[in-house]
Amino acid sequence: MDALTAVVLDISMDVVAIRLGFWSWAIPTDKEWYGVPFENLVGWIFIVLSFSFLIRFIRTLNPKRILTKLLMIFSPIVAYLGLYVGLFVFIAITILPYGINNNWVNLLQFNYIPNFSILSNPQVEFWKSIFLVVIIVELINIVVWSAIHYRQKHVKYFDLLSFSALTSIHLFFAVSIFTTGIYHELPILVPLCIVSLLVHLLMHFLPYLINPKTIFFFKKVKESTEGRLEQIEKVIDLSMK
Repeated sequence: MDALTAVVLDISMDVVAIRLGFWSWAIPTDKEWYGVPFENLVGWIFIVLSFSFLIRFIRTLNPKRILTKLLMIFSPIVAYLGLYVGLFVFIAITILPYGINNNWVNLLQFNYIPNFSILSNPQVEFWKSIFLVVIIVELINIVVWSAIHYRQKHVKYFDLLSFSALTSIHLFFAVSIFTTGIYHELPILVPLCIVSLLVHLLMHFLPYLINPKTIFFFKKVKESTEGRLEQIEKVIDLSMK
């Protein structure tokens, strides 16, 4: 869910940001994702996926252990390693086969000099787009399946801070399309920003659509009566023993 949220934001944000002069990419504005390399979108997915998974995994460990504390300290480095692994797989599948050609021997001997002009190859661009679509579709598949399968255990706390921050970014770049006249240059950005904003809202309110009676704003849910009864029964069993 975190990785999907990030890439949905970048799909609309980065295209507008490069036209506002916030940053630029070394490709023409009519290439790949309207001037944004597909590697950037993939990078967003893998860095958020890696960091989010690592942080959630650390929360399940004993915080008093030294290894847990070390993992907390070095979690950004470990997360970036996850990013590099993901990008390496992406490059190895989509770019490397076209760049190596008959230079496998030089590659194995660590004497390979990459040809960066291969990045503008239409076949490379095609396979990068296919791989990116596969990753996003798989993210959607996992999110939908998990939301349905674990609907009774779904998150029950609405994070107003993250929702407000992400929504503000979506709205800022959506409004910028009209205030700066970018929609004249690239009309496709209008429906693109609208769709990304709607998807963003859907993902944040998905728990309410699945199980609306157990979701609370601004406060954490107390333990259920069933959970309390189970705890009481365990205490009674222990006292009897």
